[in-house]
Amino acid sequence: MTKQSDMIPQDRYFAAANSGRGFKSYFEELFFSEEIKRRYIIKGGPGTGKSTLMRRLGERAEREGRKVSYYYCSSDTDSLDGVIIDARIAIFDGTAPHSYDTVLPGAVDEIIDLGRFWDADALSAYADRIRRIAGSKKACYSRAYRYLSSALETSHALDLVAEPYRDREKMRAAVARICERIPNGSCARILPSIVSAIGTRGKVRFDSLERRASKLYALCDSFGTAKIYLAELVEKLLKKGCRVRVAYDPIDTDSIETVLIEESGECFFICSDAGSLPDDAQKINMKRFVFADGVSAIRREYRCAQKLYDAAVELAGTALAESGKKHFELEKIYTANMDFEALGAFVDILFEKIK
Repeated sequence: MTKQSDMIPQDRYFAAANSGRGFKSYFEELFFSEEIKRRYIIKGGPGTGKSTLMRRLGERAEREGRKVSYYYCSSDTDSLDGVIIDARIAIFDGTAPHSYDTVLPGAVDEIIDLGRFWDADALSAYADRIRRIAGSKKACYSRAYRYLSSALETSHALDLVAEPYRDREKMRAAVARICERIPNGSCARILPSIVSAIGTRGKVRFDSLERRASKLYALCDSFGTAKIYLAELVEKLLKKGCRVRVAYDPIDTDSIETVLIEESGECFFICSDAGSLPDDAQKINMKRFVFADGVSAIRREYRCAQKLYDAAVELAGTALAESGKKHFELEKIYTANMDFEALGAFVDILFEKIK
């Protein structure tokens, strides 16, 4: 499979997450929204050129000056799960673990079957090997999800420890002051714009929302207050009719890690490393929303639990890295038995259809 080219798109997101609740897909919100007028659902195995096809179509569209958003795979973070061109044409991977079929066949949806470009007779000789590798890959994912579940449970424990020391009333007041200066919108909506993933290369984060912003606010977290602040912000913005792009935490998909307000262009994001902030980011110190007098009593337990959380995430990353090696073995088998010359010609034909 062709990996990420030297041309790095600015509009990069993830279409799913390996989370503490298992595999979380955002395909419905992204590729089946009312704005999408044409859908191309790609079917094919690993290494059959799905990501390459989408990348070529997206890059050709960009060269023509068209708007393209790229949605990457949450496991193999160099590969694509889908692209959206001109906010109305969706081309995406419709194979497991996010299997999709047509909803409006022909009228909106079309299946792209890459199986027409493989040598099925040659692949049949590898059936037992493919089955064995796929089983090992599945076992790696099972381990990873157990570790991610442990991380999620630990984060819930951290919340229980810290909650009595969070000043929610003061947070609400601070968020209300911010929302007062943001113009009302005409259509309240959350646009999932996932920028972080836990995959075969550990945690990967894109800066796409920060790139789109006119002003940046970095929330320097303290005892988990930042995610509460962002949840309060989104709730108030929706009441004002605003459109907000929201990036959810890849492990706890109920928690928000970044918010971009379409009406004002302002972006609020949780800062994990204050030393690597953009120069133009304004810091919001979340310590002022913690009751300082009593927090020393929980500091040791909180730090120990945080280390437990970090260890679980690291172990999940190790298991996902092993699954990536298994995936690469499958890719080699399929790639060796594909007619990529014919696939390349098909890409040319398909590009003419999506103009």
